[in-house]
Amino acid sequence: MPRYTRSGAVYGLLGSLVFALISAVSVYLLFSALKPEIMKVIASSIPPGSGLTAQQLYPAALAVAVALVAIISLIAGTIFGAIYGYAYGGIPGSTPFRKAIVFSLILWFIVYALVDLADIREYGITYYLTNIGTGIIASLAWGAIVGTLMKRKVENEREPIEDYGGL
Repeated sequence: MPRYTRSGAVYGLLGSLVFALISAVSVYLLFSALKPEIMKVIASSIPPGSGLTAQQLYPAALAVAVALVAIISLIAGTIFGAIYGYAYGGIPGSTPFRKAIVFSLILWFIVYALVDLADIREYGITYYLTNIGTGIIASLAWGAIVGTLMKRKVENEREPIEDYGGL
């Protein structure tokens, strides 16, 4: 079974452009909707005597959160795309598109459903459930893009022509 690590990385990067956009908008909206909770977390992180307030730091925290989620999404999408390409033959599914959707759902479950559980204490159930919802949308979009591009790659490959030495 051929490995498509390089193609997977490129397709993962392209898919992560949409993933990053969805995630960045989600973080911006979450920060806005949960501003009181976010302000409490910021206030609890300010060193005593610094002269800073949560109100002053909130815009910077919002900008950093949006930028970080976009950058991390691009990097992770590229890495996960390479992993998808490498593991392509072992992923369940009869088509590249289905394989990418299965792979993206597995990643969604690990990253959003399990890892984000750590944030419930700090940010609450609303944050967690919103993250899970937007995460599955972003993950499925990533999978659809990667799967569509991989489908083209696999369909365009031709069987190598054997060389019989001019016979």
